[in-house]
Amino acid sequence: MLKSHLRRDLRSLKRQARKDRWITVAVLAGVAAAWVRQLPFAPAGSDVLFGLSFLLMAGSGVAWLVSACHVFMTIRRSEEPASEIRRISITDRAKEWAFRALGAYAAWHLLHFLASLLR
Repeated sequence: MLKSHLRRDLRSLKRQARKDRWITVAVLAGVAAAWVRQLPFAPAGSDVLFGLSFLLMAGSGVAWLVSACHVFMTIRRSEEPASEIRRISITDRAKEWAFRALGAYAAWHLLHFLASLLR
């Protein structure tokens, strides 16, 4: 009975990880498309604003790369339950990093919106 419960829980976790992986890939594709749409990026008048913009852009890029690496680590298939659980946790971390990249992109937009209001 215990094995069947564990097997069912593992199946449920794998199903959730599969959904999370698709969500992560969609967010990564959206962030990449949004950044490509914003480039070439025209620097603003202030050096401080340019520095903050560059930091947010770099932070978003680093978070995007970390998330993409985590997604690629989860692609291979394995049959051991311990490695499956490890892959599930890596998928969860990939989703967190993808949303951090999205958050940095949103902060970049907010920064430029506020800067345009203050001009």
